[in-house]
Amino acid sequence: MLTLFLICVAVFIIAFVLLDRGDKDSERVIYKDTGPKARVFVNKKYKVAAKPDLILKNIDGYIGVEFKSRKYGIYESDIVEAKAAALAARSKYPIFAIQIKNQTQNKVIVLPKSNDDLYREIEGYVSLASQASSKLLPANPHPMKCKSCPVKMSCNERIG
Repeated sequence: MLTLFLICVAVFIIAFVLLDRGDKDSERVIYKDTGPKARVFVNKKYKVAAKPDLILKNIDGYIGVEFKSRKYGIYESDIVEAKAAALAARSKYPIFAIQIKNQTQNKVIVLPKSNDDLYREIEGYVSLASQASSKLLPANPHPMKCKSCPVKMSCNERIG
């Protein structure tokens, strides 16, 4: 009886350890935007360069994650930004979904498998961004946006 009890305890401990280890490996950080020196992903075919905040790998595959510091609201611009970052990161990782998080909300979007299809979803925005960066469109910045803008040092229209 004692032997049976010890075998049951051993099986339980082994199963618990294996299941616990599986949870730790179920979602791993593959990439993290650590600031200005972090890797920028470039998709040359679509002329898109971006840095997702995180790339996670779970049992289903790779997920691009964008964090927003605001308390409420996940906007179309957030989704487009995450999709562009995913398209750029697909030059190295096969991102299958994006996740956008703010302080109170979390949205996951499964992406098209084809890069062409994903690009078609954001093509108009990529064109506008290209025009803006080549100064074909005038900038109308809000002071709070200038503080966190990645091109603020080269912008002629920055405030402050």
